[in-house]
Parts: sequence; structure tokens; C-alpha cells
Amino acid sequence: MDKKLTVLLTGASGHIGSRWLAEPAPCIGKVVALVRSGGAFPQTSAQIQREVREGSIPLIEPSTLLEGVDVVIHLAAVTPAAGIPDSEYIKVNRDWTERLGEACLERKTKLIFASTSSLYAGENGELLAENTPHIQPQNAYAESKYAAEEALRALSRGGLGVNILRFGSVFGRSNGMNFRTAVNRFVQQAVSGTPIEVWRTAKDQLRPFTYVGDCAAVMNFLIEHDIWSGEVYNIVSENSTVPIILEKVRASVPRSIVKFVDSERMNNLSYGADDQKIRSLGFIPHGTISDGIIEVADFLKDSR
Repeated sequence: MDKKLTVLLTGASGHIGSRWLAEPAPCIGKVVALVRSGGAFPQTSAQIQREVREGSIPLIEPSTLLEGVDVVIHLAAVTPAAGIPDSEYIKVNRDWTERLGEACLERKTKLIFASTSSLYAGENGELLAENTPHIQPQNAYAESKYAAEEALRALSRGGLGVNILRFGSVFGRSNGMNFRTAVNRFVQQAVSGTPIEVWRTAKDQLRPFTYVGDCAAVMNFLIEHDIWSGEVYNIVSENSTVPIILEKVRASVPRSIVKFVDSERMNNLSYGADDQKIRSLGFIPHGTISDGIIEVADFLKDSR
């Protein structure tokens, strides 16, 4: 790829976006970050050009963001939180994403969309591929992400170049680190000396986990190899259970205390993600839960 590309990044200050900004692919010459009014450009590689475009999703019109843009990495979303009405997830995560896809199709701009593995519903510890019939979004967030997938797949049949990435529970260190997901939250609780809270029903359930560095790496891989298939890809570093993760946390933070709790979100789901589709293209995840735990624990210990 001879031409240096310009990438529009939404969610630039978040967990995945801030990690990608630290290590963009060599073929990228400029990054445009969508930030709210008055926001600063997040930390990024000094070797690339940078530009801020201000706006708030879903108020900003997507077509106004695409001037000079070759690729959009769309990470921004309303994530699960108390008190948010279901309509907000649809407006931001589904409707605005469809409008973005329509604008990209019109301008022939390529699009990477971050989705989630929490739309799966296996119960027997099976590894689920992208075309599994076991689709049952676990909450309003996952429902809106799946609806956005459907909208983008329809646009891809009309010519939109798009890749849809179903990430597992994301873990590992970045400048915009998220401590709401399981592994990072466990480490934060362990380092702070508070009990690690685990849902009582989750102690033996299998789930997919994705290292934040692998999230960044797979987006670079698809951009560098000019792959715009319209396909959905599972991106998973490890499928694991809570007891295994807790053993790894204790190896890094000895004397960690575990407290099993009840939660209204408890369920009987147990599944992993099958990532053979992305591996068949040549992308191999390299992150491990152990390495992610160590780097997050070291960061938190150094910050005390």
C-alpha cells in the first residue's frame, strides 16, 4: 500500500481507541479524532499527523466527518450503565452507526465497526462461530450492537467495504483503561485490597476474552491488508473461566480475597468464541490473560 491513509477514529479516548492510537499501522499517515466540544486530541504516535473534529454522537451528521477520510474505525458507543433508557442505545449504537455506514458507502470510505461477543447465548461451554444460531443479546447494549451489525451487513451488500469485529471482554492496559470489564476489574480490586466480587453463577462459566493490544492489532491487520469483506469476525485472545482467571490474578497479587455475590444480571450462559475465520486470513492474537493481568497490576501498583 503506497498511499498513506487518513483514519477517522471515534471513541479515541476509550480503552481500545487509546491503545490503537499508541501503535497505528505504518500505512497510516493521519488520524482524525472525533471528540466532544472542547476535548483535546488523545495521546498518539508522534510520527503521524493529527486533527480534531468536534461533535457529539448522535447529534453530529456523519457525512460532515468524512472529508479526506479513507477509513473509519468506529469504536464510540453507549456502554452498559445503570439508568440509561433502551432508546439511547438504539439512537447511538444502532441508528447513528447506520447513518455512518450510509455516508461511508456514498463516499466509498471503508469502515471497521466494533461489536461484542455478549450477543451470544451458548450454555454448554461450546465455542461459537460467527454464524451460530445461538444469538441472544444479553442486554440492551448487545441488542443495539447486533442491530447495527444487521444494518451494516445490508449496506455491505450494496457495496460498503466494512469489517465487523466481535470482541470478547476486553482486558489489558491502555491510556483510557476500562475497569468495568471482568479481568481489569478483578485486578483493580485485588491491588486495592478489596474483595474481588464474582457473580455466584459465573464461577464455572466459560467466556471469550480479548487483549486490548489484539484489538488494536487486528484493526491494523485489516487496514494494511486492504480486507473489506463485509464479514463478521470473532476476535478472541483466550476463552477462559473465572477460576482460571482468579488463579492468574493471585499469581500477580498474592493474598487476593474473593467474594461471591448475587446479581440481577446473573445467567446460565457458558460459551467461548471460535476465531478460526480471522485466523484463516493470517491474523493470530498474541495477548494472554496472564500478561494482561501483570501489566495492569504493575500499572496500578506504580500509581499508588
